[in-house]
Amino acid sequence: MHTPITISSKNGIPKTTYTYLYIRKPDIKTTHIGDVDFYMAPNKYLNLKKSLLAGTIIDGISVFERPDLDLIRLFDSEIDVSSFIGQKTMSENLQFSS
Repeated sequence: MHTPITISSKNGIPKTTYTYLYIRKPDIKTTHIGDVDFYMAPNKYLNLKKSLLAGTIIDGISVFERPDLDLIRLFDSEIDVSSFIGQKTMSENLQFSS
């Protein structure tokens, strides 16, 4: 983006700035119409991922099974958008895809 989008804090939700918008190739296996990615510090991300891979069950959370992306998927059957948690920022992800 040429100019980041900043959304002010409101009702306890912190201020955020979006510096990248992208279009992800649709997954023909789901009806989800959009997604959003979140960053988690690498040590916390790896602990969560190890826990899920070891069999811990948390409603609405699973390891995203795609070999080219290291993400954890957040989902809710009532919502047609997927969310993903990763240990890399969008800037770091883009460095590897260039």
